[in-house]
Amino acid sequence: MEICGVGDFLRVVKGLYPQSGRAFFRGQPSSEFAVSSSLFRFISSSKPKSAACNYGYMLTNKIFSEFKNNLPIYQEASHLKNYSLNDLDVIMTAQHYGMPTRLIDWTRNPLVALYFSTESEPQSEMVSVYMLRDKNEENISVLSGNCLLNSITSEQRKFLHLLQSAERKLLTGENANNPIDNLTDTSNHDSSFETCFPPVQLHPELGCVDSFSLDLSKARMKTKNEINPGEVLRILQKSSVNFLAHPSTVTLHGSRQYIIEPLPINNRIKNQQGVFLFSKSIEKPAYEASEFFGENTISSHDPEEIRKVPLDSEIVRIDIKREHAPNIHRELNRYGLSRDFIYPELSSFASEMPKRIALNLSPEEPLI
Repeated sequence: MEICGVGDFLRVVKGLYPQSGRAFFRGQPSSEFAVSSSLFRFISSSKPKSAACNYGYMLTNKIFSEFKNNLPIYQEASHLKNYSLNDLDVIMTAQHYGMPTRLIDWTRNPLVALYFSTESEPQSEMVSVYMLRDKNEENISVLSGNCLLNSITSEQRKFLHLLQSAERKLLTGENANNPIDNLTDTSNHDSSFETCFPPVQLHPELGCVDSFSLDLSKARMKTKNEINPGEVLRILQKSSVNFLAHPSTVTLHGSRQYIIEPLPINNRIKNQQGVFLFSKSIEKPAYEASEFFGENTISSHDPEEIRKVPLDSEIVRIDIKREHAPNIHRELNRYGLSRDFIYPELSSFASEMPKRIALNLSPEEPLI
């Protein structure tokens, strides 16, 4: 029971949609592609063989700075004067105008994702729609760019206070005979930035900074069962790079995903019901192609096959054979999901309107 039409596809979506939760969708013209940001692909394609290990971070910072500095001189950005843009807003704006960023386009509308998967010539035997499922709304934070930026900034400021406190106490000997918790006390951190959601995790093993400081109390001498303040400081200094990173390059850890609500800057975002997945790293895809195999892929609308997909699969790939893609795309056009709806600019309307009329005009219809 291959997915041959829009109705078949919607039956799969209905069967996979969390009963208590939400889902987001992304269409791609090949089942062989990873789910990755345009920035990751740009870094991968432009990186010289002899490049330094921090090439991606340096390139990203320079691209972001150049865009931010030149944004005000372009007339297309005049509508943004009504907004007070933070750095994540600038990244979203850059994404809209085609600059490679770490943001990955998703949509709340499965038919919009189906449109994107069938819009261009298929690039493998299957085109795909990815379905990101948030059962009971537990695994994904949906928030504004400002809120995510505040969460990142709050963790970074807490960490810098922690590092400065540890350095000061170690140098002055203030903490020589006191418990390690005093060395890493964060009670006086700058609270001007408070998180809107659970704090982002900026360290791969230790959670947010508040629990980070407690876990550091386990740092001990290898030969003696006593606190080693120098070892604590070494751990903090080793971790400092990510806590100093700009939002365009910072790495997030942990299982939680972050979906950003875009600025309502034009009708394209509204029609596409678009949102952005904030990729947790600029150096790797959000989801590798190798992560998709029998359990979390489906290419049939057979109810029995749909039920075989595990309920706890965070992401599922819906595959459609390439030969069905053109017919599905024409069907979407008949239902109003045409290029001039997806891209509601005058140029799209002028080029697509004649095609739509020709598609729906009956050969027997008399001319008036």
